[in-house]
Amino acid sequence: MVFLPRQKCKWFVIPFLMGMVLFNHVETMLTYEGSYPIDVATFTMLQVVRFWALVFSYADGDPACPYEKEEHWKDKAVKELPSLLEIFSYTFFCCGASIGVFFEYSDFIRFIKMEGHYKTIPNPIFKSLQYLIAAILFAVINKVLDRSFNTPYYETQDFDAKPIWLKYVLIYAYGFQFRTFLYSAFMLQNGAIIASGFGYNGVDERTKQDKWDTVVSIFVYRAETSDSIIKALQAWNHQVHVWLKHYV
Repeated sequence: MVFLPRQKCKWFVIPFLMGMVLFNHVETMLTYEGSYPIDVATFTMLQVVRFWALVFSYADGDPACPYEKEEHWKDKAVKELPSLLEIFSYTFFCCGASIGVFFEYSDFIRFIKMEGHYKTIPNPIFKSLQYLIAAILFAVINKVLDRSFNTPYYETQDFDAKPIWLKYVLIYAYGFQFRTFLYSAFMLQNGAIIASGFGYNGVDERTKQDKWDTVVSIFVYRAETSDSIIKALQAWNHQVHVWLKHYV
């Protein structure tokens, strides 16, 4: 980004990012065949989405940009080359490291510099505690359901003898039990981002209530009740959906 032309640096950075994540995943696959360890490959994926968005936003911030940008891109454009400290603080932001949430560099740097609506951030404790309680609740549900719905049971003759409609019910219950584990992690991440103040998104013009949706990891109700795969994917790991929508 320092030495390459501003409009062309993304075409060099993206292959490097994809090559790096491919190497890490292949190395993990060969080293830990048959298991799923949490190693560097897990965190590398988080770096890809943030660096990917950053190089495009940096190109959009070029005064000599050859095309007219929509309002979204004007707001997210990065006009000045970030320092190494700013880049590392963005990509390694601790409150966004657990699940791999994506957020815009421009939003993050406004939060760090306390600009825009971040000049006056309301007390986030009560809102963040709501997410903490939700995370604990999902963790408890996961442990309770794990006693009845676990992988070995679905390999028994007793399950095989069940009528087809009951099998669907049991399989859905098993899927829900597994998802509650991830819901707990998503809720913890949402709560951490809100507690830091980064989740604040100004005041709703209609309700006059504070908004805490700058970064939303997941919409649990939508993910569970969506009537289409597309809507479910938009609700699940929502920030990655935002990245895919705007940058891929």
